[in-house]
Amino acid sequence: MKTLLNQELIDRMLVGSSVYATGGGLEYTVQRKLFGALLKQNRKLTLVSIDELHDEDYVCTAYGVGSAGNTDIDLSVPLKRALQTLEAHTKKKFKAIFAGETNIDALVFQAAASMDLPVVDADCTG
Repeated sequence: MKTLLNQELIDRMLVGSSVYATGGGLEYTVQRKLFGALLKQNRKLTLVSIDELHDEDYVCTAYGVGSAGNTDIDLSVPLKRALQTLEAHTKKKFKAIFAGETNIDALVFQAAASMDLPVVDADCTG
C-alpha cells in the first residue's frame, strides 16, 4: 500500500492521468484544488495494489456522473452515503474504491477518504 503524503506525489499521479486521458476527465487545476483540500483535512490518501487484494474482497467504483468541467465541489458526503447504502444492500464491506475511468482521481479519492478505504492502483481504460 502506498500513501500519497504530499502535493508532489499527487502531481506526478495527476500528470500521468492527464496524459492518458487525452483531454477527458477533470481539469488538472480542479484536481489539484480538490486534492489540496483533502491534504489540508489530513485525509488518508492511499493506493492499494491489486496483488494486495484477495479474490473474495469487494471493490466498488464511486464518483460523480455528468460534466467534469464544473466539478469543483466535495462529493464525499453523498458518495459515502451511496457506498454505505450499497454495502447495506449487498451485505458486503468494500475493501477499496476503483476508478472506473481515467483522470477523475480527485473524485475517487474523495469517496475513498470518506470511507477510510484505499484506491486500487490500476487503470481499466488506459
